[in-house]
Amino acid sequence: MTRVVEHKCLLEQLESQHRNLTASFVANYMYPLIVDNSSYEPKSIICAVEEEFKYKISYNKAYRVKQKVLEMRWGAYEASYHNMPALLHTICLRNPGSYYDLKTYPCAQKPGKQVLQRSFCIEVLH
Repeated sequence: MTRVVEHKCLLEQLESQHRNLTASFVANYMYPLIVDNSSYEPKSIICAVEEEFKYKISYNKAYRVKQKVLEMRWGAYEASYHNMPALLHTICLRNPGSYYDLKTYPCAQKPGKQVLQRSFCIEVLH
């Protein structure tokens, strides 16, 4: 004999966050909006996700989403620093008479690594 028991779940007991709404997933969804408007704030990201997916993400996750989108568009900061010498060299090749220099100092936390202090590129006029 089978007994049917009435189901009494309350909607308040459901999780308010969805585990598939990762920062990477949301970054892919929000990419065109944030790239077109880099001043897009985490509050706006939270509202857009809640409107589209009916789940509320944390401010921290929304902030990470924006950082991921900017990294997807412009690359990581470390990559930018690694590319700087090649970029400055190319600028000098295309502008004869130009000169560039990079000033670095050793990183205390990571022996063998250098930290960029400043860079400059000037054109020497004859």
